[in-house]
Amino acid sequence: MKVVFVHLDLGIGGAEMLVVNAAVAACRAGHDVVIYTSHHDESRCFKETTGQGVLAGRIRVRGDWLPRHLAFGRFTALCAVTRMLWLAVCVVASETVAALVASETGGDGGGVGLGDGNARSEVVPTREGTEDEEGRKKGAATVVFCDGVSAPVPLLRLAGPVLFYCHFPDKLLCVRRGSALKRAYRWPLDLLEEVTTGSASSVAVNSDFTAGIFREAFPRLGRAFSSEQKGEVREGPGGAGGHAAAGAVAAGGGSGRVLRVLYPPTDVEAYPARGHGETAPPSKMGPIVSLNRFERKKNLPLAVEALGWALGEMGVEEASLRGLRLVIAGGYDKRVPENVDHLSELEACAARLGLDSLVEFRTNVADDARAELLRQASCVLYTPSREHFGIVPVEAMCCGAPVIAVNSGGPLETVVHERTGFLCDATAEAFGSAIVRLARDPSLGGAMGERGRRRVQENFSMESFAGAFEASLQELAFSSPSGGVRFYATLFLVGAAVAAIGATLAL
Repeated sequence: MKVVFVHLDLGIGGAEMLVVNAAVAACRAGHDVVIYTSHHDESRCFKETTGQGVLAGRIRVRGDWLPRHLAFGRFTALCAVTRMLWLAVCVVASETVAALVASETGGDGGGVGLGDGNARSEVVPTREGTEDEEGRKKGAATVVFCDGVSAPVPLLRLAGPVLFYCHFPDKLLCVRRGSALKRAYRWPLDLLEEVTTGSASSVAVNSDFTAGIFREAFPRLGRAFSSEQKGEVREGPGGAGGHAAAGAVAAGGGSGRVLRVLYPPTDVEAYPARGHGETAPPSKMGPIVSLNRFERKKNLPLAVEALGWALGEMGVEEASLRGLRLVIAGGYDKRVPENVDHLSELEACAARLGLDSLVEFRTNVADDARAELLRQASCVLYTPSREHFGIVPVEAMCCGAPVIAVNSGGPLETVVHERTGFLCDATAEAFGSAIVRLARDPSLGGAMGERGRRRVQENFSMESFAGAFEASLQELAFSSPSGGVRFYATLFLVGAAVAAIGATLAL
């Protein structure tokens, strides 16, 4: 089977990590993998995509010349749609050529030709190829994995069935709609998102929380996607079931298309367990760590303010004795004005609270340095509210670090309160109190860390994710085509026209 991944910008972030892990899982399953992206900076990416990484040589950069935004940082969403549509054009062109070459040579080419909408005129995913141990055919079909931006999905259907991964509905990420002009600009984009998402062969989300938000944001799609129940929770309240029975939530229709929950995985082997005694730190505590992109929605000032509250509660002498300090690290792109501005804002926040000497900022930490930082951490602060999933708490638990997170969104499914960390209100006092509690009782953090790593191994490992992801790919590759490709091409053209009209009105 050929698996084509389409992702906007293959940098450093939770969405990018999901794509990389999914691509690695597909490679390990023996599939032919290629990743299309509009930007890939080898100095700011995951190691699997460069050098001797398993995905090196599989990256296809197309459309890097297209703008990220227009008119002083505006029209970012429209530019993202444009870049993704160009990627889709490149994918369809490439797969069409591959299918033609395969048909001439008698190979196992995948992809779908431009037929008249019925099974006989389409070049559907063929079933020639080798059989696996379950007797299912492998090696012939093409499946497309697209995430983040749904606009190209109808066009990508010309290359094969599409699994669309929704990290969070884009319409809900745009919260500033005060002016009539902004509402006029967003209306066609929101409509385009819902229509094109509905054209996917299958949709996956990153958590039960996001699945619920998805159905609220797109009520018309609730009847279009059926659902399955997931496996039972392993760890009580705030827990999550394993991937082995990964499916969807909330009952839906019986159309044959499924809304699945596929939790982003963590490669447990990449994060070695702490050595004996490391989960019970000495009197000098390890650094308090915050890992996130330098974006305002991540609420990073909360980490600085929580440190200030803890310092006030403990006093300078005790804080110094215990080695109280904070490291804020994460993805940073100098091309993104918000990253540059927000880092300056955080530095100013630390200075205003008199914490300059206790707060360290690190940008774009390498994978090895990231893992080591988490292994050394006395605890990890996760400050975003209503986060869609949040891979950082899972990585932290994998490294044996207790997590202090906001009690909303994805962390409710990953962090078990009072067992692997603390789920708190998004206030400096709540976070600071948890910091003080861990600082004064190292054995508590050690026990939480041990339970956290076991939880990740049971629920969020690469192995459990790979099994569920492979099942999704096989289901798509060997399912009957739904509808003709002309329908999806028409849908794409109509959607593109609506978006163009909206952009014209906004201008």
